[in-house]
Amino acid sequence: MSRGNPGMRRGRVRHLETALEQGPEAVIEFAWCHSIPEPNSGCWLWLGPTNNAYYGWLRDPRKSIDRTRANRVQIPRLVCEAKHGAMANDIVTRHSCDVPLCVNPDHLQPGTKADNFHDAMRRFRWEPNFGERNGRTKLTWDDVLAIRLDNTTASAMAETYDVSRSLIHQIRRGVIWAET
Repeated sequence: MSRGNPGMRRGRVRHLETALEQGPEAVIEFAWCHSIPEPNSGCWLWLGPTNNAYYGWLRDPRKSIDRTRANRVQIPRLVCEAKHGAMANDIVTRHSCDVPLCVNPDHLQPGTKADNFHDAMRRFRWEPNFGERNGRTKLTWDDVLAIRLDNTTASAMAETYDVSRSLIHQIRRGVIWAET
């Protein structure tokens, strides 16, 4: 496989259109031609446009041109479908390498959003955002412990901590800020 000229936007979409017509091997070759290999990880790093999450994308030549996001296709998804077959809309592409720019078919596999989330947790790429880690919280764990131990009315506690009475009740019942 030789690398094409990735600098031409229209050419890239035409190349994708031809690859889609020719079949799965051609789609994988398209990804190879418009990426650069990373020698240490084996990733093929996409050289074309990316979205905000750094996943490669192009205008989907199978859809009409309407200048909306609806006619874009993620390149990792196309490559994953080329290797593993068509995927339902609720199936996502999972990267075993954790590199969004990667389009190496050996690093891509289909899965559910839950599978993807569990991958992120196992690889320590996701940290829970509750309790004091939540940037919008007004309380600390020390405040929560004081609320649970204090027998003052919920109204008085709510005024003291500038929160609602219902929040005080939920804390005391262990609905939120539960011990983990």
